[in-house]
Amino acid sequence: EYMGTPQFFSMDGEVYTFQILTEEEILLCLQELQIPFKAADLKAPSKASIRTVYEHFVSILLGEDKEDPPATVAAAMEVLDFPELYDVGIEQMRFRKRLLKVMSAAGVDDFSMADVYKPLAKRTKRNLSGLINFAKFREERLARYQQLADQTEALLAKHQRVVSECGHVADQLAAIEERRSYEEPERAALVDENEALGNKLQELNTQQTNLRAEIAVCKDEMARIKARIEDFNFQTLAARQEVQQLRGQIVSSPQKLQGQVEMLRASVASDRAYIAETQDKAKALQAKIDAIAALEATLAQLIVQADDATGEYERVVAADAKLVENEARVDAARTEHAEYVTAEAMYERQLATTQEKVKRFETQTKLKKEAAQIALDKARDEHRACEREFSSAKAKLDENAVAIREMSAKRDALLAAHEAELGVMEASFDSLRETVRAYHKSLFDAMATTAPAAPSAQHLAPCTLR
Repeated sequence: EYMGTPQFFSMDGEVYTFQILTEEEILLCLQELQIPFKAADLKAPSKASIRTVYEHFVSILLGEDKEDPPATVAAAMEVLDFPELYDVGIEQMRFRKRLLKVMSAAGVDDFSMADVYKPLAKRTKRNLSGLINFAKFREERLARYQQLADQTEALLAKHQRVVSECGHVADQLAAIEERRSYEEPERAALVDENEALGNKLQELNTQQTNLRAEIAVCKDEMARIKARIEDFNFQTLAARQEVQQLRGQIVSSPQKLQGQVEMLRASVASDRAYIAETQDKAKALQAKIDAIAALEATLAQLIVQADDATGEYERVVAADAKLVENEARVDAARTEHAEYVTAEAMYERQLATTQEKVKRFETQTKLKKEAAQIALDKARDEHRACEREFSSAKAKLDENAVAIREMSAKRDALLAAHEAELGVMEASFDSLRETVRAYHKSLFDAMATTAPAAPSAQHLAPCTLR
């Protein structure tokens, strides 16, 4: 039995790395491995029985032989007249190569094909002990080997998928880079234009801020001007009303009044004579004279007031002229304000156009990004479809491998049966040949007793079985 720690065993002075098993242990192990072998075959092994055991061990340890014929063999088969005659020889060569490989791995270094064609019991027992030891060692390591093999296969498959995905991604990246390099001038132009528009927009915002400040100042100035205009209007109206009142108080004809005064004076002079006549009339005339004097004083005051009103009228006219000038300035300010409003509207339209261009550029970028994402999703779907096809093909290959193994097993069974039948026939032939030889010997002995001379070898040659 195989031990984990290396041990050495000896047999007839030879040292081996495996223990020499007893016949019972060998037969029990072969039964566990489902290899047909009897105790009699172990004590007196034959070519047919031991070959079957070796073939089973080769099949168990190395698996089915899937190696294609070498190129030299194929070339030789084309040259030979009857290549089908060499099929058995080629199979024998393959079997020999595989069996020697197994025996070398099992630690039997002096194994030869003589152990198959002319097996000896002692060597057969040693060879089977080495094969069983190696089979148990393989069984102990098979689970770990299968685990590592599965991990390796999974890693290889994952590596293949990653390589394939990297190839697809590299192709997509190359396409994206190519498209990007193709669109780079347009993108650079749009970036420059966007930067220029941004700078211009910033300048326009600055101008807009300044214009709004100036417009606010103008609006304040215009409000002050309107307030002053209203004040001037009220003052002008008051002055006009006052002038109208003064004009109503002024006598329309001072010369006529002066003539009347002169006439009154003449009348007074004439009446003074008359006053002398009557005292009452003189007093009355004196009262009239006093009244006229008071009226003259009042008239002088009215003349002074009229002069003042004329000066005020001139000031009102000057105020009207200044008012007209202020109205002209207000109209100019309104015109300038309208120009500012128009410029502001134009700048706002330019700003809206710039924002629309930026939005359109962002929309185009988003559409291109979505198109790239759609292409990437499509590539991934194609990759998944390829993986499904690969899985289906792999399943079919596995089914074919199972069918091939079944056919190989049937072929091996037929070959084993054929070999067994040949062994039986060879044994029957050997028995028949010995019987014939015994018969001939008895016949020759009988003839020797009846005849003086024995037959020569030339007469016996035709009866010899080969």
